[in-house]
Amino acid sequence: MIAINDTEEKNIISKIIATGSYINFFINPLWLANEVLECIEQKEDKYGEGEEKNEKLIIESP
Repeated sequence: MIAINDTEEKNIISKIIATGSYINFFINPLWLANEVLECIEQKEDKYGEGEEKNEKLIIESP
C-alpha cells in the first residue's frame, strides 16, 4: 500500500492510497467545507435551488 498525506486547507485531495489495482482519492474536508460555505454565501437565499428535472438518480453507498 502506498499513501500520500497532505492536509493543507488549500489542497483539494487530502490523501491518495493505492491498494491492489485501485487508487483511492480522498477529498480534503476543510477544502470542501470552504467551497460549500463560499457557495452558500454567494447564492444567499437561492442556495439549494435548482431546475426541476424529470430524471432518476441512483446513489449507492456501502
